[in-house]
Amino acid sequence: LLGCVFTPWGTQAVISSVSRVVDELTIDYHSGGLGSELNLSSVKWQQSASHVDINDLLLSVKLSCVFRFAVCIDSVSSQRMVVKIQATDPSPSTEAAAAFSLPFPVSIQNFSINTFSLEVQDTADISWQNLSGKLDFYQRLRIENMQLHGFDLTTYAIQNSSLPTQEPFDWTSWQYQPVIPTPIVLPLHFDVLAFNLSEARLQLAGQEEIKLAKVSLKASGSKKK
Repeated sequence: LLGCVFTPWGTQAVISSVSRVVDELTIDYHSGGLGSELNLSSVKWQQSASHVDINDLLLSVKLSCVFRFAVCIDSVSSQRMVVKIQATDPSPSTEAAAAFSLPFPVSIQNFSINTFSLEVQDTADISWQNLSGKLDFYQRLRIENMQLHGFDLTTYAIQNSSLPTQEPFDWTSWQYQPVIPTPIVLPLHFDVLAFNLSEARLQLAGQEEIKLAKVSLKASGSKKK
């Protein structure tokens, strides 16, 4: 019975069942199966505050990893992905979040996401032409290589008429205060061995546009206990 799931017929039956059970999810099957290369025409997720639309999703899984309680993906790609999110007020939290990890190892030998668009209502627009690379994740996210081309970021200034009018600054009472760096706490441990960005544009809250021809970096970080 389990073997049937990995055939094209069995995969299509499982996908149809999941689409019927999960109201927010719509999957259009095209060809292939979990035992070979799976091609989905579209994957859509619709909720009141979020919408995700993925077109032409290709997925190739290495089944031998299942016996090692791991997920090994040879390749995953999409030709177009659109994400729309309605802005919400952040809820206050007094507890620090634990470092995020997965209950089993996941590795992706090759991923490629073309024509990506993320719209956060009245807050930011993010898009790129192509993102590709190789990574694995378990207790720690490890990005072996990643290339990002045609990145575009636009953020919007928040207008709030309820804020009080600021008085002109009194320079006569100014005193020097040492600069204290703001700690940045990320909810995961990570290593970026190679990241290359080409042809990027940044437009931050109406400020002067910033263009970057090429950026290369390496990074690592661990969440403090």
